[in-house]
Amino acid sequence: MFDASAKYKGISLNDVIYQGPKLQNDLLVLIRFRREPIALMCDIAEIYLLIELSSGDRPYHRFLWHGLETNRQPDVYEFSRFVFGVNPSPFQAQFVAHHHAREYQSLYPRAAETVLKSRYVDDSMDSVANISGCIDLYKQLRSCGPPQE
Repeated sequence: MFDASAKYKGISLNDVIYQGPKLQNDLLVLIRFRREPIALMCDIAEIYLLIELSSGDRPYHRFLWHGLETNRQPDVYEFSRFVFGVNPSPFQAQFVAHHHAREYQSLYPRAAETVLKSRYVDDSMDSVANISGCIDLYKQLRSCGPPQE
């Protein structure tokens, strides 16, 4: 388990890393969920792991591993992705989601609105007037963002 609040010589990563401003919507986002008769809920799976750490920040996200062989020096690894528990992870997740929603808003207008206005952390909760609107929103949310490799 990676613990960014663990202290070494009295200082932890979370003590010295900038958290960033609060970008997540308030729980009032649930009101939008009840606007229309058909509800659609989804989750951005492993949201923090979707965001790559810059190579310059990776040395600050190191961890040790020796597996079951406790009689040897541990291997040193660096995370290449954000992980849960590091102070700026919630900010980064919201910032990236908002950035992609705005960047692809002209291609996926309904998805962009949902991402910007109907999301709390990694969960989206929105409603639509009819089945075709629900299918359209679902397809836009699945397609939204940069092309998959």
